[in-house]
Amino acid sequence: MPIACRLGRLRRNLRNQLKVQPRKSRSTCFITVLASIALLILAVLQFRSANAQSTPAFWVTWGADSYVPDYFIGKAMPSRASNITVSFEILENGKPLSLSGQEVRWFINNTIAAKGVALKTFSFRAGASAPLVRIELPGFRGGASLIKSFQIPVREPEIVIKAAGVAQAGQDISLSAISYFFNIQNLSELFFTWKVNSVSPEGTPKNPELLTISVPTEAKSGDKIITEVFVGTYGSSLRVSGRKILTVK
Repeated sequence: MPIACRLGRLRRNLRNQLKVQPRKSRSTCFITVLASIALLILAVLQFRSANAQSTPAFWVTWGADSYVPDYFIGKAMPSRASNITVSFEILENGKPLSLSGQEVRWFINNTIAAKGVALKTFSFRAGASAPLVRIELPGFRGGASLIKSFQIPVREPEIVIKAAGVAQAGQDISLSAISYFFNIQNLSELFFTWKVNSVSPEGTPKNPELLTISVPTEAKSGDKIITEVFVGTYGSSLRVSGRKILTVK
């Protein structure tokens, strides 16, 4: 039934009910009819919203080639000089649009970095701070430009020392230096320098990111063992440190 007919019927029902109902029940009847009208109006609005055409919108994704452990389930954040790749789609009604024949312009920190027809993917190197990325589709569908601007956070590389177990007098304890967000492809590109209570351990371990400490037999419960590791990349001045204090049990 058309919406106008429904509203007309509701108005007639309201007049009839107000004529035949006792005075004390007219207010209840009036509220009931108003509630019915409100529900009908809500249904009309929902119908219009469901059938309206959505505005074209950007769907942007990005990734960095920074190093993270294989088991890391988060996002690899870019650090200085990391390669960042950005891709996008234009969605309308939940579906990607074809950009055939559409020029795409990429800007990094307000400077044009690339342009091309249907150029939906672009890669660049991160600097020291978060880059401002802008994507422009000039004259989109013969109208105004479609523009998307956003920043990508840049992190410093990090080192986290993890201990396998607890420190006990007369026992060995193994440590691992876990690297995050370095601009490398594998750990062989890093060097590690360990210190235990400010003293460098003897020997050259096969896996320099690992260290085994022998806790002295005379160590007492509550004694502290300060472990540090300094990590860098060959051929650069980058140095990152990690620190962990072990308490003898």
